[in-house]
Amino acid sequence: MINYTEKGIGLHEEIARQGYKLFQLDGVWVADDEVAVQEIIDSYEPVAIFEANWDMFNAMMLSDSEFNQVYNTANSIAPVICASLPAALTQVSTGQLSMFAVIWSQIMQLGNATPEMKVKWSNWASNNNLPVKFVDIISG
Repeated sequence: MINYTEKGIGLHEEIARQGYKLFQLDGVWVADDEVAVQEIIDSYEPVAIFEANWDMFNAMMLSDSEFNQVYNTANSIAPVICASLPAALTQVSTGQLSMFAVIWSQIMQLGNATPEMKVKWSNWASNNNLPVKFVDIISG
């Protein structure tokens, strides 16, 4: 008999990934290999899924003097590119990163962003649980 502790769907996916089956039979949890499945249940730690904190990231970026310097320098050279940044960021929320990548790259180049700045900003993005592909773009 399985000593089942509810740990979410991830536990069931992990059991299946390892090639075992866990199911209820007449209200009792059973498995095709009870010893192996019990070990999986006992050792499984659910992965916390953290929500992206766009508001905090945006606040950090907008209050950062280095970002403002880079943006303002780029804006003085190519205001249309800089004016396109908000629309490109809106597309990021739907998983469309290509326009953001182009605009971000151009702003960083025109504004003379240093590698150290981009590392700082990408760390902020990562620490705020933003999508990995977005973080990669920020790091340039």
